[in-house]
Amino acid sequence: MTGVYVGVIHGDQIDGTFTWKRLTGAPTTGSWHARIIGASSEDALKREQQASLAKLPGPLAAVPTTAELAARLPPVMHFCAANCMTLERRDDHYIRTTPLYGDGPGTESLWTVDHFTPELMVIARYERSNNPGQPEWRPVYRGRLSADGNRLVDITEDGFPMPTTRLTWGAALAETPGNNAERDQRKAASGGAQPEPKYGSRLADALVQGMHDAAANAPPPEVRLPPGASPSFASLRADIRALLQAESPLLPTKDKLPCDSPQVVSAEEALEIGRFAYRAAEYARGECWLKRSADAGSVRAHVVLGAVALTGLGMPKDAAAAVKHFDTGMREPLDPWAVYFMEDCYQYGWGTPVNLQRAAILNSWLMTRPGGQAVTLAIGADDAETQRQRQRMLLFLNPPTRSRQVCRTATAAQPASCHDEYDVDQQAVDEQLERIKNSTLRSCRPGEIAPGC
Repeated sequence: MTGVYVGVIHGDQIDGTFTWKRLTGAPTTGSWHARIIGASSEDALKREQQASLAKLPGPLAAVPTTAELAARLPPVMHFCAANCMTLERRDDHYIRTTPLYGDGPGTESLWTVDHFTPELMVIARYERSNNPGQPEWRPVYRGRLSADGNRLVDITEDGFPMPTTRLTWGAALAETPGNNAERDQRKAASGGAQPEPKYGSRLADALVQGMHDAAANAPPPEVRLPPGASPSFASLRADIRALLQAESPLLPTKDKLPCDSPQVVSAEEALEIGRFAYRAAEYARGECWLKRSADAGSVRAHVVLGAVALTGLGMPKDAAAAVKHFDTGMREPLDPWAVYFMEDCYQYGWGTPVNLQRAAILNSWLMTRPGGQAVTLAIGADDAETQRQRQRMLLFLNPPTRSRQVCRTATAAQPASCHDEYDVDQQAVDEQLERIKNSTLRSCRPGEIAPGC
């Protein structure tokens, strides 16, 4: 892979674009930013500010120092991305005065302007909440001032273009809604025009909406039931369904064997009979066969017993017993499903003291080992909507593109040059999103061992 970076120096800051060229596939493009560290960088920044700000009309012109620059910044700004809000200046920074959904006691929202010239504005955002599990958020927005100096254009967030994000002030303040209610009123008054993408593109909107739908369990799961499974199997957690799927074929004469059958069965067969019974909601028979399999040496049977004990499937919940079963699979070679469930146990203190460091190590193992990646792919493999969401994610990460040639005329500093730039092909994206929306799980092949088959 070859990378080409092009940038323009603004004082001690460099902003530009890059192109990564791979051996196969279309090149990847994006934005990059850097800061020049040196004894004269601060002086260069001040000189560049003085020269650039002198070009601004009105009261923002010719500000020689950072302190005076902060004092001359607009008192109020309106910002719109996924949410719309009002920012009010407090000395050398801004605060968000618009409450948002999810704000809790002690929520902080500080916005600091680090650079303000016609060619470059940099504003760093800091969001912190006391709500448990909600992390700090520190995005950085960059762009250039419009010709009238009242809005930010060509905005990026952490280097990614955000074409629908808006930041205005002064004479352009009213162009941007100051809160979500005002934004929604404007959309309603527009006569039902197609709303602007909330997350930068219709592709991103579809991806986020799919996540929200999955979290809210809407629409209802489209789970493919394996042969002999009870309808209630579809309502089980996706990871439990994945763990209870068959991994090896089982003769039809054995799947309904009672646990006290004198017929000789292997540990692997006992495991599959137990899984079949759990899928059929025959929990007592399933538990009995799993115990027979575990007693015969099956590590995976121990893990399944741990999972049903942890979730209370057909029995009272018993996290301590679950951890004992999982521990059997935590010996070399590690069982990926044991690692998966033990990560949650360490994360949330289920049957064992909380150990976030250990949970992080197990999470890393799952992400970097083929067995762990197979577990991740198995979860939701029997759910049509989960598979659609995965397809949307893949499309979001690698959307179809179209190329265009961009040429620059020669200047005293550099010769004429041409290069290809790649943009997302929105029409192709929309067509693929429609195909994904209407897709269903494929039919199982005869004798296939796969989720739901």
